[in-house]
Amino acid sequence: MGLVFTGPVSLHVDVVRNEWSAGRQTVVARVVLHGGRLSVDSPQPATWSEVVLRPLRDPETRHAISADVEPERFLRALSSQLHGSHLFATEPHEDPGCPFPDWHQTNVEAGVPVPARERPRRRAAVHARGHKRAS
Repeated sequence: MGLVFTGPVSLHVDVVRNEWSAGRQTVVARVVLHGGRLSVDSPQPATWSEVVLRPLRDPETRHAISADVEPERFLRALSSQLHGSHLFATEPHEDPGCPFPDWHQTNVEAGVPVPARERPRRRAAVHARGHKRAS
């Protein structure tokens, strides 16, 4: 079901799904800057285009960053705003620095860094009968 990548790509980010139970990371999409425009390469382009090309928010000004209006700025901001434990975008890079060349799946143990993110602190909740249980 994976794509067979057939040529060089310029500046891009890889959108990666962590499959913790299977112990692997899979590239589900690649957002590429071509001639001042962004494109989404994926086995499911309609699904992933909708997910990854949603407008982002500038964390300082709170203004929208649109993929159509500011494609390079959008690409550079994507990794800081798409960084969940199960889906994340890599930092923008060229082909020679790509952690996922040729769209290969990577074992989580293989040394590909999972982006750091702050996890919310667990809070104890008091439930019926006075027992505490982590939530």
